[in-house]
Amino acid sequence: MAFGPDPVAPDYATRGGGLLNLRPRSFINASRDLLAANEDLANMHRRYPELKMPVGVLFGTADRLLDAAQHGATMAAKVSGLDLELIEGGGHMILISAPERSAAFIKRMAQRAATSAAQTSARINKMTEQ
Repeated sequence: MAFGPDPVAPDYATRGGGLLNLRPRSFINASRDLLAANEDLANMHRRYPELKMPVGVLFGTADRLLDAAQHGATMAAKVSGLDLELIEGGGHMILISAPERSAAFIKRMAQRAATSAAQTSARINKMTEQ
């Protein structure tokens, strides 16, 4: 289900870390996160406009768990300058099924964040010099 429509990577259990989720501590913590999400998610979207740092969202258009139009486009409408990239036909596990495209997106967002941080630092330095 999570990989669909992409096939499950044959080495996901080992190289992809799938077996790590079966460790008791990992399973318990993931369960706690899911329970906490029920409390937090309902109101989280109201704070999206407050985000001031570069934000990027990478979605597969065929994701069976999170709809790109419902979640990605809605967030893009609320977050100024959000970089929304869609991988046509990609599923939920695009970091594994489309690693090159995912890595390029992450590098691009990291560069945006570094540039933003440098600009903010320069503004702060300028203000403290006055």
